[in-house]
Amino acid sequence: NVKLSNVSISEDPAFAQGEFFRVKTVSVAVDILGFVLKRQVSVPSILIEEPSVTIIRRKDGALNVQTIAQAGQAPVAVPAPTPAAAPAQPSAAQALPAIMINSFRLTGGTVTYRDGSFEPAMHLAVKELSVSVTRISLTEAFPFVVEAAVLSAKKNIKVEGNLKLDLKSNAVTVSGLQIQSDLSQLLLADIPAVFPMAKDAPLPTALQGEVTLSLQTLTAGAGGLSALSADAALTGGMVQMKELGVPVKNIGVNARVNEKDVDVSKASLQLGEGLVSVS
Repeated sequence: NVKLSNVSISEDPAFAQGEFFRVKTVSVAVDILGFVLKRQVSVPSILIEEPSVTIIRRKDGALNVQTIAQAGQAPVAVPAPTPAAAPAQPSAAQALPAIMINSFRLTGGTVTYRDGSFEPAMHLAVKELSVSVTRISLTEAFPFVVEAAVLSAKKNIKVEGNLKLDLKSNAVTVSGLQIQSDLSQLLLADIPAVFPMAKDAPLPTALQGEVTLSLQTLTAGAGGLSALSADAALTGGMVQMKELGVPVKNIGVNARVNEKDVDVSKASLQLGEGLVSVS
């Protein structure tokens, strides 16, 4: 096993002081015998614990992730080889060994986004981020699960599906994608602090409901995104606002979403003793 602890990358001083990235531990298990006997690198597991990254956008639109790789980077002098010492072109037999990763896990992650184009600045933190990927393959689809807490004290968003990599076309295909969110876990009082543009807008005092987004296939590559077609649903919805004398209950919505339209096939809600149906 290979284990690294307390790895960090300093922030670009042009954006802020402190750290851009930090991770508590990185543990990698490697099958050395498999490399010696089969010339393939087998990695049974990769575990990343408590990583944190801060993304900053300035008023001028510049992002720290665009410059962080160059921050503090000093040029390294490499002596040029003489013609006699120039290495030969590698043959197919000298190609890099196959790399097989069985399991990748990330736990306790935090992604912080600061946007200085707003006044005051927008500050959004994605906490309790966890990622689980198994049976990673360069030829077949493999499953993944992502969970996180957004505007919540505990995890309230779950994303799962299958990934397939196409190295020839440099494309990634996501299939069987399911996104779920529990609206009751949102900390509504934190919305004005996170989104300054909503400071004076009427906001709910209570919110409930399960949101689900289902997508069959989506491909991203050099040519951009493929056509988007997804099914969205809201069940068990409830909204309480101080501007309304009674809460809006039993909200249900079924819709199909693409890159241009939202087609609401059915929606209903209860307001007081009245029932409203929409299509």
